[in-house]
Amino acid sequence: MERHLSDDELEQYRSRTASPKELVIASNHLASCDTCYKKFNTQDSTAATYEFVRHYLGVTSESSPDHLLYEQMAGYADESLEAAETEVVREHIKDCSECDSDVKDLLRIKGIAGPDANFEGIGSERAGEWASKVGAMAAGVRVTGVGAGVAGLGQSGAGAGKVSEAREASNRGRRIGGDRAVPYWQQPVFRTALQAACLVAVVVIAVWVLTRGLRSEVKRLEQEAAVLQQSNEELRQQAADAERLQAQVSELERDNEQLRQLGGGSRESLKDAGGIIALGGAGEVVGLEGVPSKYQDLIKAAMMRGQVQVAMVARAKEGRVGTTLGGGEQEKFNVLSPVRSAVESDRPALRWQALAGASGYVVLIRDRVTGEEAESEQTTRTSWTPEKPLVRGHVYNWMVEAVKDGRRVRAPSLDKPYASFKVIDDHQALELKEAKKKWAGSHLLMGALYARAGVREEAVKEFEALVAENPESPLAKKLLSGVR
Repeated sequence: MERHLSDDELEQYRSRTASPKELVIASNHLASCDTCYKKFNTQDSTAATYEFVRHYLGVTSESSPDHLLYEQMAGYADESLEAAETEVVREHIKDCSECDSDVKDLLRIKGIAGPDANFEGIGSERAGEWASKVGAMAAGVRVTGVGAGVAGLGQSGAGAGKVSEAREASNRGRRIGGDRAVPYWQQPVFRTALQAACLVAVVVIAVWVLTRGLRSEVKRLEQEAAVLQQSNEELRQQAADAERLQAQVSELERDNEQLRQLGGGSRESLKDAGGIIALGGAGEVVGLEGVPSKYQDLIKAAMMRGQVQVAMVARAKEGRVGTTLGGGEQEKFNVLSPVRSAVESDRPALRWQALAGASGYVVLIRDRVTGEEAESEQTTRTSWTPEKPLVRGHVYNWMVEAVKDGRRVRAPSLDKPYASFKVIDDHQALELKEAKKKWAGSHLLMGALYARAGVREEAVKEFEALVAENPESPLAKKLLSGVR
């Protein structure tokens, strides 16, 4: 458990006499320890600030000047005071404007000041007070000094009541003991609330000042954390680059090891299936371990001769029976694929070139084995896929007619036979499917298998990928040229 800060350590932190290291340790501890922070914050500074606010507001009775008693002012107005006390009153009203104003009010009531007495400067509260006194005089009441004797006790009760009202008004305006009238904002209920609000403000300011150093420290640590995070990201990137380079080095080492095993018996090697494929000194295929021997023989023959055997489909010997609408052909366009090639799918896409100005195309396909024909609906596209699966192992002839200006233009043209293709049989389809599951990464093996099955388009794609991995290899380029 972490220990708390001692009083000496708190005092050294407050006076900033500790070493920089100790100041940082104390600052971090205060930021995380509520006990030490409360102990540090409950000092005489808050009490001193509170006393300053009280002194500034002037709410203490000690800060208020003393005033004359009512009996002193009344005796001074009646000239009933002794000489010494009269001198005290005279000296006091020279310096106290409030008591001087009250004495003048008493003199006015007595009539000493005359009928033209000036009441200027008397507040609304004091005007109401002395109006009551004047009313009392009009009723035959004589206000005197100490005790304010009342003449004419036998007069009407109204007069006596007015005397009481006048005295009560005087007492309300001045509390016995010489205290002056207190404004509403200095009355106890308002004064307490104001003092509490000021105390809260002082405490908030004090907390803000005391934690300013902590906030600066937190901001500095946040900046350092951001820098460290950026450095961490850079290190991660460097680590990833290092791992990638290590993988490349491992691959090169594996390739070199394979080449060392081959010795000098290989005329050329190829990058394929994530490694090196070559012929060993005894003519064996190295780099395709696990591949059946019949496939290794196929690869061996391809690498030794620089070409693969492509199964070709026999050319069609017939065209469409009958003639095209509109007589001879003035324009020509060609079919694209499949042409004298095998297809893997039993619903192959038949594609042809577009004829400018043609409004549509019609495709005719004929089973060379059964003689069954199928004709498409007119389409504006340049490809068509049979709606029903074709028979595997059968050869098909096909052609397309473009409809233009009320006539039909045939592709292949009238002087050429139909295009032909073969749908590979079930055995070939299953063999290719299994090979793709196991050795799809070997473009050399898959290209040779597609070529042997006669699926020339797929064989071209595989050997193009092989050339991309071996751009400087004459063998790869020769294999691609042999299937195009």
